[in-house]
Amino acid sequence: MAFLVAVGARRAASRLASLPRAPLRLAGAGLPYVRHFSRDSWETTDDVDLDSVAYGFMASQALFSGLEIGVFDKVAAAGEGGCNIEALEKACGVDGPRLKTLLTALTAVKCLRRSEDGLYKLSPNTAKFMVSGSKQYYGDYLQYQIGRQFYHRMGALPEVMKSGKAPSYASWFSDPEVAKTYTQAQHNGSVATAKYLVKKKLQLGGISDMLDVGGGSGAFSYVFTEATPGLKSTVLELPEVCRTGESIKTQQSQDIQDRVNFVELDATSPDWPVSDSSFDIVLMSYISGSVPESVILPLYKNAFKVHGVRRFNAVRYCKLRGATHCQINNMLPSTQYRGNGNNCSVL
Repeated sequence: MAFLVAVGARRAASRLASLPRAPLRLAGAGLPYVRHFSRDSWETTDDVDLDSVAYGFMASQALFSGLEIGVFDKVAAAGEGGCNIEALEKACGVDGPRLKTLLTALTAVKCLRRSEDGLYKLSPNTAKFMVSGSKQYYGDYLQYQIGRQFYHRMGALPEVMKSGKAPSYASWFSDPEVAKTYTQAQHNGSVATAKYLVKKKLQLGGISDMLDVGGGSGAFSYVFTEATPGLKSTVLELPEVCRTGESIKTQQSQDIQDRVNFVELDATSPDWPVSDSSFDIVLMSYISGSVPESVILPLYKNAFKVHGVRRFNAVRYCKLRGATHCQINNMLPSTQYRGNGNNCSVL
């Protein structure tokens, strides 16, 4: 993934020099909502654990199913004493052996803990991240975007590798429901990342106009404008994504609504429907890994059309080894394009 900020000369914005050179994690290292995407069996041994890789999809579906039927919220609601299977059957509306089988699987992968008297409790990470009432919750992202969308699209990977043919994000997001599900599921995680940047890394004093390329729900723009008096932001996105973003924008304060607007485009298009000299800063987040390698340099050149751009800061989380989940996720754009721009050599 890549995060790029291009700064225009119309504002000095010298404090942007404080952007880190070290890699960023999705939710921001050192904050309460940080989560580290790693798997010991992949990253601490020299050889592949074939069974863990091959059977991993079963554990994923157990987690997604638990989210779908509300297992984690129901166990959390039972309190510290835990919850027996009869209560869960009633609360989740699922009875019979199938629920017990799911609970056994979730216990095996350590999402749940089962006492000797048959009471289920949440593991610490499950309680922190998979319960909808938690401040650190991102179960919606896993349930909707990963479980309902990415999981099924990855099933096409072998055929894409053989044929080189796959639809683009633009065609995928032309379906209103697909765009809505994807954008809403990404929103909370993007808000957390944006808040981390504002709190720890990025100060926008003196900046008045921002261009947010591929800004999705507008999460970065909402957080940045709220933290920066007078800042206005234009979010460039695919048409159906813009519609979802406009809906999410109505949940913001009136002041933020007045300072953030959406403009429809395809980020890979050679022409953007904005003035070249209108912006002090251009934000591109999670773009590099979502477009073909052939358009990545033209895409960045478009960002630098802002008149007088004199400096940019790019933070990339890309390794030849390690960062395993990041690299596996990079395969997804391969189901959209012939290769993708999340390639260290491109930049």
